[in-house]
Amino acid sequence: MKGIPIGVDDFKELREKAGYYVDKTLLIADILESNRTKVFHYIRPRRFGKSLNLSMLDAYLNMEHVGNTWFEELAISEKRRNDPLKNSYPVIELDFKRTAGGNHTEYLNKVRIQMMYTYSHFEYLVESEKIPNLYKDGFTKVINGTCTDEELSVSIRQLCEMLEMHHGRKTVILIDEYDSPLNTIYGKKDHEKVLAFIRDLLSNALKGNDSLEFAVVTGVMQISKESIFSGLNNVLVNNVFSTESDEMFGFTANEVMKLCEDHGHPEKYEEARQWYDGYVFGNAEMYNPWSILNYVRSGFKPDEYWAGTSGNSIISTLLDKADKAVYENLNRLGSGSTIDCRIDPRISYADMETTDGIYSVMVLTGYLKAVPSERRYLLSIPNDEMYGVFAKMIADRFDSPLSAALDSFCNAVISNDPDGISNGLSSLMMEILSSRVLDHEHSYQAFTAGILLNLHGRYSMFADGERGKGFYDILLESNRGNRPHILMEFKKVRSNARDDTMRKVSRTALEQIRDRKYFHGLKGDVLLYGVAVRGKDVVVTSDLRHPRQRRPDSPDTGPDGWKACG
Repeated sequence: MKGIPIGVDDFKELREKAGYYVDKTLLIADILESNRTKVFHYIRPRRFGKSLNLSMLDAYLNMEHVGNTWFEELAISEKRRNDPLKNSYPVIELDFKRTAGGNHTEYLNKVRIQMMYTYSHFEYLVESEKIPNLYKDGFTKVINGTCTDEELSVSIRQLCEMLEMHHGRKTVILIDEYDSPLNTIYGKKDHEKVLAFIRDLLSNALKGNDSLEFAVVTGVMQISKESIFSGLNNVLVNNVFSTESDEMFGFTANEVMKLCEDHGHPEKYEEARQWYDGYVFGNAEMYNPWSILNYVRSGFKPDEYWAGTSGNSIISTLLDKADKAVYENLNRLGSGSTIDCRIDPRISYADMETTDGIYSVMVLTGYLKAVPSERRYLLSIPNDEMYGVFAKMIADRFDSPLSAALDSFCNAVISNDPDGISNGLSSLMMEILSSRVLDHEHSYQAFTAGILLNLHGRYSMFADGERGKGFYDILLESNRGNRPHILMEFKKVRSNARDDTMRKVSRTALEQIRDRKYFHGLKGDVLLYGVAVRGKDVVVTSDLRHPRQRRPDSPDTGPDGWKACG
């Protein structure tokens, strides 16, 4: 049985060490057989195999690897037998993840280092008699790190031209995670400067470059409106909605089934599906490969593996600007429902802070699943892993004191602590919410539901669901037999209501849960909370109900077979 490679993005290393490989080599055919396309732009969430696929392209196309056996028994060798293009090009490979920095100066320094490293693979060009000295002087400046910013911005194109002069073949350029430095610095003062340099660097490399055979560029977002790729001819943009090559990034259901079977546990497929399925790329339903591989390697232990990788700081920046509508939709998403909105895969940084912009970014970065619905999209959290990631993403927005308050509130909810719930929810609202947002009890429900996502794993959360004789506000259904289920009903009172009125209303909310039997069908103990809210003041009344054997002679037994116990 082949070992599971974790964090191996080098195709050559993977094949030489006989690691487990899910065959995505037909992406090579998709690219080579796409007529007259000059730039291939692939947009997928992080950890979906973009880097490994670029390394695979380098292994197949780069003339440095002539005679390799890495593609034996893989699909591309069957489809393109005796391919004359195999290992026939000079290839420039660039990883922009390494250039992300906190400011413009740090970014440029990292780009210089990246280009010094890249140029070091081609030092033989300095000795070439086919290349003019002017080019060699420029080469020396780049490899020594002494080039100006302007010279740096043309360094990819310069290297491309030198390679064609020496080899007599046009060059292939492979650029990984082109938008990583932009996403890292989003919201900071130097964002526009970094954006301007990336625009110059890529325009010089990809636009009107007669020494370029074709380029493959990967990223998380398609930032086309900032003119990074403006003016380029024959650009093929392949994003999460594209049907071409839709199975080339991530794992399909059949590939996951085979992976489980190959490692001795075919019965684990259903668990893998529940935790890691749910992404839709084009017409294909895909699994997160990073999480699946970690799941299998850990002995089929489900966990939030994606959350442990490098995050998208841009999401936190955007959520800091979230308004009431976003909080309400977080509630619906966290309860397993869908929301309907517009998605623009060609998002611009200027549009990101709109409500639709936030959701567009969350779809493109892998936090949400989007299914086309007429001219809009239905969004949902794709799987169990992402429910947990979603909760942590929201919790991480809080600083340390607020994080402690959030944990305290969640513990109060599962521990039947009405005072702790009252004080905790009131404190969190005072720290986070504007009073203008709290104009309806649904706003309180949405805010509380967003916080309670942090109980994911222990509980499955539902909101506005029908049960018994009506519609409850929040239900936390226990995933562990030793914990009670939880029901919460919210009531908003007038701003001038007295404290005794608050207490009365909280009891009324509690009675509503009892009278309408929202707990119907739940097996085990159930905690009931009636929550009265007035501005940012909160009063909570609780009850614990548990099932017992029906005793017709008992005076306090209701027809539902439940008995009050507190």
